[in-house]
This record gives sequence, structure tokens and C-alpha cells, in this order.
Amino acid sequence: MESRLENLNISEQFPEVITINVGGFIFTTTIGTLRKYPQSGLALMFGNNSKNVLKDKDGNYFIDRNGKYFEYILSYLRDESCLPPVKIFKQVLVEAKFYNLKTLVTKLETCETKYDFSAKFPNVTPTYHAIREKISRFGLKTTLLITLNDTSNQKWDGWPSSSGNFYFKTGS
Repeated sequence: MESRLENLNISEQFPEVITINVGGFIFTTTIGTLRKYPQSGLALMFGNNSKNVLKDKDGNYFIDRNGKYFEYILSYLRDESCLPPVKIFKQVLVEAKFYNLKTLVTKLETCETKYDFSAKFPNVTPTYHAIREKISRFGLKTTLLITLNDTSNQKWDGWPSSSGNFYFKTGS
């Protein structure tokens, strides 16, 4: 009953469906989604006691942040499972910290570490340039097999040339 009364107070101040302008990007969501985490910056910004939320010239609530990454913040608020592509984890992490979304911050920090193979396996994971160099050295009709472990002491049937984590088979 208490949460129902709280929702009534919210709808008096903010509409149930709300349009926000984040750095020039327009998003439509519900006030409940923005207030999903009570201690988050969005919940505080669009809370019962908020009186100084800016509006743009079209009447949309305005947040002066990078709207390019807010898409991932909003997706996470909606279903808690949508994470951004690995290449923009750091930028979305900055935004998640700004909005004080602690669960998203934790997930992004965990995933960033998990997907940063070169940091996790610095001597194992080949770089793009190392792979390219090996391929160019062995020619276009070369098949390349990359392993995560240095198995140069093993003989792979049909893979005669090896160099650490790389196995090469020439032919057509």
C-alpha cells in the first residue's frame, strides 16, 4: 500500500511516461524505470522532492550528459541484462558511475576484466599485428590455428609448422 501511495505522488509531479533529452538524444521511458534504484542519480533527479529538473525548448526533461551511452544505461534499467559492447565499456562505466548505478558499475567492471584478454593473458593472447605478421610470412594459402596455450612441444597431425601458440598448414 505504501509503495502505491508513493507512485501516486510520483505521477502528480512527473508523468508516468516521460521523455528526456540526454545530450541531444531523445528517450522515452516510464518514471518507474528511472526510479528503479532509489539511491541512483536518476531516482533522485526524478524523485518526489525534485523541483529543479531542467527542460529543453520542446518541454523534454534535460540531462547534460552523453546521450550516446545513455541508451545502455536505460536498457540496463529496463531489464538488467543488456550490457554494452566491450569496446565502449569504459565510457558506459563513466556514465553508470555518474548516475550512481552501483549494480551496473559492478557488472561493467567485472565484464571489462573478463573480456580484457590481453590483460588477463598477456603472453598467450596474440595481437592483431602478431597474427597478421605470421600470416604474411607464410603466404596467402596458409591456414592458421591459434591456441590459448603454448603447445609447441605437441605434434598436431597435419599442422607441421608451429611457433608457440600458432600452427600453420600450407597448401591450397
